[in-house]
Amino acid sequence: MKRVIFTLLHDSGSFMLSRNFRLQKVGSIDWLFNSYDFGHVSHGLDELMVLDVSRGARDPDAFAKKVQHIAGLCFIPMTVGGGITTFEGAQRLIRSGADKLLLNSAFHNDPALCRALAEHFGRQCIVAGIDYRRDGDKDRRVTVDNGSTELPVALSMWVDFIQQNGAG
Repeated sequence: MKRVIFTLLHDSGSFMLSRNFRLQKVGSIDWLFNSYDFGHVSHGLDELMVLDVSRGARDPDAFAKKVQHIAGLCFIPMTVGGGITTFEGAQRLIRSGADKLLLNSAFHNDPALCRALAEHFGRQCIVAGIDYRRDGDKDRRVTVDNGSTELPVALSMWVDFIQQNGAG
């Protein structure tokens, strides 16, 4: 069964479009919902992903407030991620309306946190995001920390690792 999952990218207070991984500012969440009648459009979606893709300093409280605002406007399951580094931060996002948490770099930087989140919220709540590059016909290179750190592990081995550490 095919599912339609829409992704909103959040960067330092604004929502962005990604064109070939180059982010372009589009505006606030209210602008997005009003300009695209997102409340109506969301009825055709199966899930919404909201990712904090900020490369600089993050404001977890402000992001959680954006998540809460979106949850009040849109009544579909929501997966939220980006910069989750503490149990308290993850819990704040769940309390703000997230149904699932997307973890990526945390699997490398703090696998114990990923296991603790899976144990507390359930494995079905933990979604793994994997960033990788493929250089020609070579193996796929897994990266974390916004693509700045390449891991010395094959993609298939990384998938096994994240499943063993809480990904549902």
